[in-house]
Amino acid sequence: MTEFIDPEELPFTEKEVFTAARLFLPEQVARNMAAHLLTCGPGVIEAREQRRASWRAAGMVDAHWQSLHAWGYPADLLPALASLSGDAEARALFLMEDRWRGLYRNVIDRMQREALEAAGIMPIRKEIVRLANTSVKTKGEKKLLQQGLVSKGPPPPLPTTQMVSAAHAHLGSERSNWRAQVQRFRDHGQSGENVDIA
Repeated sequence: MTEFIDPEELPFTEKEVFTAARLFLPEQVARNMAAHLLTCGPGVIEAREQRRASWRAAGMVDAHWQSLHAWGYPADLLPALASLSGDAEARALFLMEDRWRGLYRNVIDRMQREALEAAGIMPIRKEIVRLANTSVKTKGEKKLLQQGLVSKGPPPPLPTTQMVSAAHAHLGSERSNWRAQVQRFRDHGQSGENVDIA
């Protein structure tokens, strides 16, 4: 098999990407996108290795498997790729599992933050940003603020049963939507027509 564009974070060939993208994009756009992703592959791989080297040097645990998450492509691409074959579906699902773990954690984090805000233990995000903006005195400080605001607050409460249930429900909905989208591409893939994703 031809080499994958990025064995870790985009484990598909240019042909697979083109074939999948063709299910929802015009032919030339799909071809251009596949070629563009192939061209970007070596740079993304090299950047990830450099980042991991700096993480290892900083003593980060498990730096050797941390992803760069540098790829940008249409949301329809992975389910379209999954519709091509069982093997392609397994590779797409591997990537989606990582996303779903992050999504689950994000739901829990959001609910923990909301619990702190509701209890008055932590100011709401808008207030933190407003206070940060009003305290900016120099252009240098403003530039730092634009690069990203980091705030440290109290430790979050332990996840409650309600938080865990909400995260599982959200994840279940995302998984269900994924399966439906893959099936939709699979059903229409043989027709040679683009799938209308509305």
